[in-house]
Amino acid sequence: MLHVCDALDVADIACVPFEEETLTGNITKETTFPEGDWSNLYFVPENLNPSVERADLLKTIFLEGMTMPDMVLRFILNHLALSTTMLGMRKINHEKANIADGDGKRLANKLLTQLNYHRWDRIPTSWSDEYLKLKKLIL
Repeated sequence: MLHVCDALDVADIACVPFEEETLTGNITKETTFPEGDWSNLYFVPENLNPSVERADLLKTIFLEGMTMPDMVLRFILNHLALSTTMLGMRKINHEKANIADGDGKRLANKLLTQLNYHRWDRIPTSWSDEYLKLKKLIL
């Protein structure tokens, strides 16, 4: 989508940049959520397992002194077609860290190349169709 924004000279907003917390590195295959939490709809095994596996691969490449959320936000903000991101933050230390990542510093080309290799274009599946239907009912 961003290449289309570039071509049309249009800005975009990145929504859910942490992939519902998967890209913070805090979700594992053993993670469970409280009853009634919408995450139970999203993190069905068909989604949880491959999402965690892909996130675990990313944990091996970020730079010393950089957290996974730092890397994810800097990767997203590295693209000039993005104007901003929409982040859900529950803790003040997360807010401060996320604000700091908006300092305009770019990731090194070598790291960008590595991260581009991990791009994941999801194809809708039966679990994601059901998730979207249920989410619409909840909201």
